[in-house]
Amino acid sequence: LHRVDRRQRQMCIRDRPEAVKSLFQEASVCEAAGALRAAGVLYRAVVEELVKDQGGAGKDLFHQIDSLQGRLEEDLLKDLHESRVVGNESVHHGVTFETEEIGDLASALQEACRVLYEVPAQRQRYRAQRAARVQARKGKR
Repeated sequence: LHRVDRRQRQMCIRDRPEAVKSLFQEASVCEAAGALRAAGVLYRAVVEELVKDQGGAGKDLFHQIDSLQGRLEEDLLKDLHESRVVGNESVHHGVTFETEEIGDLASALQEACRVLYEVPAQRQRYRAQRAARVQARKGKR
């Protein structure tokens, strides 16, 4: 028998919007409880919030995701579209996806948040630290 790991996922990315974190955590609770349709719908909601926060433009989520080209790698854009489709199929057609499929979507969303929020924030912190060191050296002269 295949044992399913039903631990709740954590979004460990600290530099992401609170709405993204909240929706991700709620989706994770659903996923851990085996409510995979609900998890699929909520992971889609994470995509909506993420795209909105990033200034995605377009008449619908499909076009809003596509408007992020150049900011996300093509593979991550495909993952966001996959999350959109899974959410749509779950809510509108009652499709239940496999545990692994929902887990893959969650992992892809964590990676998208890392690329969009964590990496730029880390770079900004490094730049600020370097600037402070330069300023401190200038003050010692």
